[in-house]
Amino acid sequence: DVIEDVCLCLTTLFTTRKYSVPLDRDFGLEMDALDEPSPRAMALIRSAIYSAADKYEPRAEIISVAFQAISDAEDDKVVPVISWKLKEEYL
Repeated sequence: DVIEDVCLCLTTLFTTRKYSVPLDRDFGLEMDALDEPSPRAMALIRSAIYSAADKYEPRAEIISVAFQAISDAEDDKVVPVISWKLKEEYL
């Protein structure tokens, strides 16, 4: 199924640290934003997600990138929530 394949590709892309893939150092997301203050980090991550998807997954159109706060007993985290759709020519 095309949607499952694109979803898997996006997951791989967004969970890979940039510069960690030997034959394609540009693949993945830059992790330097994690050391920035939250508003700046969110802007950098959002931009990186749009850029990486445009370059590496042409079948997907990113609709939005929002951030959700998750708190547990040990830590507080902000996690990107990515909405996307399959481009019409790949349906």
